[in-house]
Amino acid sequence: MKTKMLAALLVAFASVSAVAGESTAQPIGSTAASTPRTEKELIELQMLQSSQMQVALLTQMNSEIHSLQTAAQQDNSKACYYDGKAFSEGAKHNGQTCASDGIRVTLPDGREKVPPLTWTIQKDK
Repeated sequence: MKTKMLAALLVAFASVSAVAGESTAQPIGSTAASTPRTEKELIELQMLQSSQMQVALLTQMNSEIHSLQTAAQQDNSKACYYDGKAFSEGAKHNGQTCASDGIRVTLPDGREKVPPLTWTIQKDK
């Protein structure tokens, strides 16, 4: 039973190492101290490598979330955006015009509620 479990752990360890881009082969003349000798050491090493991969994935996801949040923070009340560049109201690009399709409203507290600017298709006059 222990042999089957150890074999399964070795297969899992080899899979994790391959995914992580690491080799399980030891250089010639390496000491046996760096090689896991017990089932417990093998499990601990596998858990460490799994944790390192999770940290790398979370770091990548955090970077992507930050990029998406930055893009979402663009102020569409003052500009239209194309390819990350801001265009002012009335700007023309690829047959479209940056314009507002709504009504501006002044609120009782004096703030102005402005509908977002969007790219609209130009109509021939």
